[in-house]
Amino acid sequence: MTESQNDNDNIKHPTTGSVQPDVSAPSKSKPARRGWIFILIALAAIAFIMIRDARQSIEWAGDYQSAVQQAQQTHKPLFLVFVKTGDSDCERMKNFTYVNDRIIKYINRNFVSVVLDVELSKKLADKYKISKLPTHVITFPDQSEFRTVPGYVIAGEFVGRLKRALEKLDPQKN
Repeated sequence: MTESQNDNDNIKHPTTGSVQPDVSAPSKSKPARRGWIFILIALAAIAFIMIRDARQSIEWAGDYQSAVQQAQQTHKPLFLVFVKTGDSDCERMKNFTYVNDRIIKYINRNFVSVVLDVELSKKLADKYKISKLPTHVITFPDQSEFRTVPGYVIAGEFVGRLKRALEKLDPQKN
């Protein structure tokens, strides 16, 4: 830094004549501070996205037969979800109800779950008398008895309805 640049950064005191730094001049560290603040905000946003994406989800079986086999091995009832592509209530359940942490934990702890397209699983849909979508069927692997929870159900009511259906099917379960 040259002497003339240095003089521009200082102010001469009017009465004493002493040279003092110009405190009204912008600090040279402010751009660096802004850079660090930007980096910290960016890191916080990335962490938030990673945590959000790492959320737990319902453990869906790949297909009906593997769900039945898994239910037989784990001695858990089946949780069959009959849906139709493009159905608004099915989409609402997917986007608002099935993503609720309490519902995810309850379903994963108590059931072997599988999603079935009603048009591709017509025999099963007929067997369980599916008329409204989505329809949730709770049954045992032997499929001797079943209970249904039809239609869209808000997250706050869904676990209660599943518990009541499971209790009717197996009073000793809950």
